[in-house]
Amino acid sequence: TADRPHAYLDFDGAGCVVTIDADDPALFGTSIEREYAEVERVAGAATLARYVGNAIEASFAAPEEKGRMAAELAAAIAELQPEGRS
Repeated sequence: TADRPHAYLDFDGAGCVVTIDADDPALFGTSIEREYAEVERVAGAATLARYVGNAIEASFAAPEEKGRMAAELAAAIAELQPEGRS
C-alpha cells in the first residue's frame, strides 16, 4: 500500500537477492513492464537495473548467455543515460 514500503525493499536491505517478475500476468492483471515501472517509481532506476541484473545472474541460463544478457542490459542502460543519448 502507499503508506507502507514494498516488501522487496526490506528484502533488498536485508541482503537478499531481489528479482522482479510477473509470474501470472492474467491472474494478477499486470505485466513485466508495469512491474518494472513500479519498482523504478518506488526505488529508482539504479535499483531497478540491479534487480534486472540479479535476475540474469539467478537464471538457469548458460554462463555465455548470462554474459550476453548482462551486456545487453548494460548497453540499454547506457543508452538511457543523458550522456549516452545522441
